[in-house]
Amino acid sequence: MLDHHPTLPPSSFPMFEMCAHFKSGESGAAAESGSRQHALLAALLTGAEVPPNRFGCDAEEVKNVSWAEAYITNRTSAGREVEKRLSLINDDFEEVTFGTLDVVQVVNRATGDQLVVMDYKSGEEHNYLPQMAVYARMAMLSYGLDRCEIHEVFGRKRFANTYTLNFSDTDFIFSIIDRVNAGEEPPHMNAFCSWCEKHGTCSAATEPIVRVATEYEPEHAVAGLPMDKVATWHASEIVDPTQMSIVLQVAEHIGKWADAVKAHARKAALGGMAIPGYVLKPGRRAREITDLNVAFEVSGLSASEFLSCCKGSVPQLEEAVARKNGFSSAGGKAAKEGFKTLLGNYIVFKEGAPTLARA
Repeated sequence: MLDHHPTLPPSSFPMFEMCAHFKSGESGAAAESGSRQHALLAALLTGAEVPPNRFGCDAEEVKNVSWAEAYITNRTSAGREVEKRLSLINDDFEEVTFGTLDVVQVVNRATGDQLVVMDYKSGEEHNYLPQMAVYARMAMLSYGLDRCEIHEVFGRKRFANTYTLNFSDTDFIFSIIDRVNAGEEPPHMNAFCSWCEKHGTCSAATEPIVRVATEYEPEHAVAGLPMDKVATWHASEIVDPTQMSIVLQVAEHIGKWADAVKAHARKAALGGMAIPGYVLKPGRRAREITDLNVAFEVSGLSASEFLSCCKGSVPQLEEAVARKNGFSSAGGKAAKEGFKTLLGNYIVFKEGAPTLARA
């Protein structure tokens, strides 16, 4: 079981850098997969017995871990320390935080001793520098060296991000710690919001929702909804019917705003505006047959074979049959009855998925 600080876990430092109010939420599928893979990697690196179920890892996870094991063993020796618990000490010799390093070793090289820290990453690539700076600082303090070679080992991606940190390069982590401990700055929306246990209640996300709902078409009834009664805006956590109704109305309203923003932005881009992070791309091309009769003649297919490739439009067929029988349109009662008599046995109704509509 990996050991991490309860309030300042090193793995959360990339999130703390973005928002000092971050707090890791409940373990999800990705985190559970990472735990399984870390357990397997530790066993392989230490020569411990691997259970038949391989700690629950599936075939793909085993491949990812095996690649990481080969990468690590090729760059360290049998003296490597695995799942090494280390502490971060401040200038007053107080423990600020602690964490568990996947692999750490002082490697003897021709240029001298080199402190190496390797951390296995089972998921996507992010900016892990703040986390690795904490690990490097702890390792440098523990081993008495002022340089640390970092290897972020991405098993699924099959690559490693490697760089070196000097002791002074890690000083910035204390500013992150000070911000977290002070708790004075407002929360900020960022790429890690969905990982935070405050997701759905954090003011950084809820305030923009309420602002759009009340300021976009302020005369609309949605602007007057009691949004202060909503305990969470995280959809899967809403259990109260009244709150669900409020959030649903707001979502429909904000959806209209979002569509308007996209339409206006597209128009602006077509007019020459350069919007950072966006480019105009050509629309997807769709193939159409210009003349079905000619296509049938040259296809070499029988009538039944050709028709099996076509999808008839019932409204168009209704209009064609109505005109064939002398009716001005398919909307009249006689035209409808005639169509039903001729083709009713060959038309079925397919039920669509139920939708939630305003009562």
